[in-house]
Amino acid sequence: MATSSGSGSPSQPRKLIKGGTVLTMDPAIADLEIGDVLIDNDVIAAVGPGLDSQAAGAEVIDATGMIVMPGFVNTHMHMYHGLLRGLVADDLFDTYIDVVTIGERSLDAGHGPEEMRLGVLVAALAQISAGVTTTIDTSHLQKTPEHRDALIAGLRDSGLRAVFTYWGGLFQWDDWDDLDRVRSQYFSSGDQLLTLALGGGSPDVQVWREARRRELDIVAHTRGDEGAAAIRRAHEESLLGPHATYIHCTHFPNDVFEIIRDTGGSISIAPAIEMEMGQGLPPIQQSLDHSIQPSLSSDVETNMTGDMFSVMRAGFISQRHEINNRLHAGETGVPPLVTTRDMLQMATTAGARAARLESKVGSLTPGKQADIVVLDAQAINAFPLNAAPQSVVTLMDTSNVRHVLIAGTARKWDGKLVGVDLPTLAAQAQAARDRVFERSGRKVRLV
Repeated sequence: MATSSGSGSPSQPRKLIKGGTVLTMDPAIADLEIGDVLIDNDVIAAVGPGLDSQAAGAEVIDATGMIVMPGFVNTHMHMYHGLLRGLVADDLFDTYIDVVTIGERSLDAGHGPEEMRLGVLVAALAQISAGVTTTIDTSHLQKTPEHRDALIAGLRDSGLRAVFTYWGGLFQWDDWDDLDRVRSQYFSSGDQLLTLALGGGSPDVQVWREARRRELDIVAHTRGDEGAAAIRRAHEESLLGPHATYIHCTHFPNDVFEIIRDTGGSISIAPAIEMEMGQGLPPIQQSLDHSIQPSLSSDVETNMTGDMFSVMRAGFISQRHEINNRLHAGETGVPPLVTTRDMLQMATTAGARAARLESKVGSLTPGKQADIVVLDAQAINAFPLNAAPQSVVTLMDTSNVRHVLIAGTARKWDGKLVGVDLPTLAAQAQAARDRVFERSGRKVRLV
């Protein structure tokens, strides 16, 4: 067996990731202090200690001193914002809406199809570089069929596994004919990296009706009184079910969580953005109180990084802060503090469930797709390794992402994206950013 250990990305269809600390995230398979993962083409063939005898002809990937785990699943990200990173990080949600989306000189208006494609491509490659192997792209700027085609092209060209959410427009739905075109043109097969769902902003029960009628999953932004009322109306029409993922869910009364639970829905919480933008306390504990394990998401890079290390830490801190405050106030019978393994489950298995891909990804289970991340536990911020889940959630960051495989294909290797000319991409992104600002009548101000 040939060994691949830093010289070039693996090229053989059979690969053996050998000698790492393996976090399977599968309760039926024990984690391994030292173990192997065997990959056959795009599928995980076996997980266990000492798999050499099963790995004839496999290319060996030396994972000594590393953590091997399923790739992260980010269940909500507006990926075309890749050209607008950090732009309104000092501001709250209303400023984001005005400057980026619907103001008279909004930057959305400056995005043509090519700028959309580049924004998504930049964001998607950054996701891969950060160890994310699946993202739900909730890009809402879909003014024309050409804009949608560009969004899909950016996802496809990146090599990321993604759910593309079709939006009829930020505040209106009248383009169902193009949904039929998009579905037949890009999503005719279930055996591909890209899958399709409906998206939505301001709750509109019509969208829920169409999701049922067309047998499509739905990923809906819902929060506050308006979102709660829409969910109740949709529930009265028997439109809800396991095909639905609800984003944010801040400021919801308990009866709405009961509806989501009882209809088998999933929840996507963006803890960093919800706290930073003033959208409310991330309802991690409220979800857990109703026996719903939420997934995690990054939302908008206009205000916060899209990496899941930061997202997991934000969620970990917010729930523990909430519970500790209740304890300090003398409350009795409070729920337990979330653990780092809880956060890893939210970022992997719960994410796969929210993306309706739990049969394919989210755990290192034989038969699932080989979406795998290898993290460097010998880096200065992580050694000596004492506890793998704790280290991933509380110590590591994107610099620890050594290798990323999606469907068995190396997309990041030895710390570098595979087949990506970053200087050229950076120049293209900057030129596209300049066009967006110029068309919107705004100036780029770096300081």
